[in-house]
Amino acid sequence: SPDVPEAQLSLLRADVLVRKGESAAARQLLEEAAQAGSDASLWIALATHVLRTEGPDKARQTLERLPKNLGDSPALLVTWAQIAAALPAEEGAALLADVETRAGVLPEDQAPQALASLAQLRLASGDADAGERMLRAVTKLLPDDIRSRESLLELLAGRGDVAKVKAAAADVIAVAGPSDARSRAAEATVRIMEARASLQARRQQGEEAPGPNAKELRLLDEARNLLIEAENDRPGWSLVQTLFAEVEGLKNNIPAAIERLQKAVAIGPAPPAVVRRLVALLYATNRLDEAQQAMQALGADGKEGMERINAEIELRAGRLDQAVALAERSVSGDSKDPADLLWLGQLLDRSGKTDRAGTVFAEAVELAPQRADVWLAMFSHSLAVGRRDAAEQALDKAAALMPEPQRQLALGQGLEMLSRIDAAEKSFD
Repeated sequence: SPDVPEAQLSLLRADVLVRKGESAAARQLLEEAAQAGSDASLWIALATHVLRTEGPDKARQTLERLPKNLGDSPALLVTWAQIAAALPAEEGAALLADVETRAGVLPEDQAPQALASLAQLRLASGDADAGERMLRAVTKLLPDDIRSRESLLELLAGRGDVAKVKAAAADVIAVAGPSDARSRAAEATVRIMEARASLQARRQQGEEAPGPNAKELRLLDEARNLLIEAENDRPGWSLVQTLFAEVEGLKNNIPAAIERLQKAVAIGPAPPAVVRRLVALLYATNRLDEAQQAMQALGADGKEGMERINAEIELRAGRLDQAVALAERSVSGDSKDPADLLWLGQLLDRSGKTDRAGTVFAEAVELAPQRADVWLAMFSHSLAVGRRDAAEQALDKAAALMPEPQRQLALGQGLEMLSRIDAAEKSFD
């Protein structure tokens, strides 16, 4: 068509070939179009295709052939960053640092877009410090941009720094205006953070699982009222539903929190963290079918790290072989983390794989002989499989490592389980 640029036609044809499963033909088409034309989008599409089908080294070599006169652009630098993320850690870090430097010297109308995209890639990879740094750079370049300020506020809220959250919320309000729905949500975020911080402080002082006190309830009620106003203005905003869920969760109203998270997912698109939170709450309340259904929203990539909860769901549903397979896959064969091994051993025990569980518990004991919880797990396992002598030895080891009064309680209960009633009674004296 004379109205469609040739580069765009090539991209469309390549997309059709990929959808038909003709990956090699798509690569050849993009290669020929990139070599013949002067459009960087063709090189970007080619490198992206190569990254997906042949890996980061080949993709890097592809972009290194890009004609120098085409220069940098936000889209090109994001593609470089995607390649860097797929390379080995040290090599990828060096390339990513170079990409970020190049983004910082783009023209003023391009640098913010590039930095914002790179920030999201950093956050997706788990590097919150770099993500925060780049989002702050964007806010400086764009003093009236609300989106970068909202992203920064969301990031800081996830990191739990109340002082930084207050400052970021004030920045959102200054740009959006005090009566804007985004400002209401920002204010609600501050109230939620203050209530959570107060609850956590009381737990750290020794209070066991306290519910919200009068001050915290007031903060949560204020947050809820702000969110009602925001919802009235923007009923299709999933963030409001997520914040409602935070309020209900802090009030220990789990069914209401689940309902709000389900609304957030239904509105879409929900961040993976929101879906993961929904799955965790559904699992904790034994709503297994709903948990598995919600997990489908994560897709293959988003399910990374969810193998354990999926294994627990399969176990509760009676699908033991699937549960064991997921559990084994979630823990590295050479794991040096005793907590990983404890969880795996306990799931194996519950799945009836007692021999394998014993091996895993033995590995945990060898790794962390100074941890009482490791010995208690070995005690429970040994007792369950009829190895009484090993159980008594494990109980003694655990008790020797525990402070009072935990030692007295664990020893007494363990002796009762061993049917040593007289010894159990003496341990409580």
